Amino acid sequence: MKIILFCALFVCFASCKKESRDTPINAGSSDLSPVEASEMKVDTPEEVAYWTLENLADAIRENRLASAYPDLIMEEDVMLFGEGTIERPVKIFNSGTDDQILVSYENGKPFEMLYGDRGRWRTRHPIYIGLPIKQLNDINGTAVQFAGFGWDYSGLIRFNGGSINEDRYSIFVSPSYNDINEEDAYEFMGSTFFDSDAANVEKLHLYVSSITYKF
Repeated sequence: MKIILFCALFVCFASCKKESRDTPINAGSSDLSPVEASEMKVDTPEEVAYWTLENLADAIRENRLASAYPDLIMEEDVMLFGEGTIERPVKIFNSGTDDQILVSYENGKPFEMLYGDRGRWRTRHPIYIGLPIKQLNDINGTAVQFAGFGWDYSGLIRFNGGSINEDRYSIFVSPSYNDINEEDAYEFMGSTFFDSDAANVEKLHLYVSSITYKF
């Protein structure tokens, strides 16, 4: 199997965007905008349950993936994590689609599940790709903080003791690049963490851009 340098979905996306547009937050032509829950693709309770990350994680833990998700197309590979210092086997489900999701393994056990495409996967909360940060705050029960932009961990979320379990989930947010200007972006550059309910944050139109589920 080939070895791919994988610095997490969000880091890879950020690095690919660096030269795509002349703004301080490195916007790219594929950047998206917030999406309300009513715009999600899944509708019925059965579909919602099927496309829930926690249900997929349970099926993986309990070795019933084939029966619970018979339609998922799986590929196996090996990737490097941790700035290229840690090698882990991975399984990639529905590769090349909006529902692509990656599961890494460590010592033969599932380690992390990473999702960063605008497909049908969501958490039970529900948190999904495109969720506006205001709704993320509502789910968390208190305002989150986000890391500034222009570095490897741009948009990393701190839950600040809210109801979202930081030991289980890691979430990144991104600005809606089509709706902001350069002056607004400069205010939120660098590795400082900013309050999501602070003045001027709403100008960024932040939304969830990647979700990591930790086994």
